[in-house]
Amino acid sequence: MCETPLLLSVEHVCELLGIRRTLFYSMIQTGRFGPLPLKLGRRRMYRRLDVERWIELGAPSREKFLTMTRSKR
Repeated sequence: MCETPLLLSVEHVCELLGIRRTLFYSMIQTGRFGPLPLKLGRRRMYRRLDVERWIELGAPSREKFLTMTRSKR
């Protein structure tokens, strides 16, 4: 049985979104990618549920995404 990981690497997020790593890092720098990373050592990992939620909400900016998700907790 193959389970989907709870944490996604940058490479997995790029694969999920269908974009290259350079575009992904550009989206982070400009605030267009909403979910914040978890830092595990040197690695940045993203909660799968956060990335999926960000997509469901229409891929809003980081500021808007954080406002939308924090108000529901």
